Amino acid sequence: MCITAPMKIISLSGQSAVVKTRRQVERQVLLSLIDDAKVGDWVLINEEMAVAKIDEKEARDLIRIINKSKGEQAQI
Repeated sequence: MCITAPMKIISLSGQSAVVKTRRQVERQVLLSLIDDAKVGDWVLINEEMAVAKIDEKEARDLIRIINKSKGEQAQI
């Protein structure tokens, strides 16, 4: 089963990016599948790869669902 998580791009370098997780942790991911990524974009991450770009509303909705399923407060 593949699980993806919404993360926001905070910096770019070639075909990789630094993203921020819902817990505000920074990590590096590959952007090979995303054509027009920009700082500030939201992407779905699977393992170490961005697999799709999503809009901010969808990202925030997914974060709320994840937090609710884990019994956590929203950290958006």
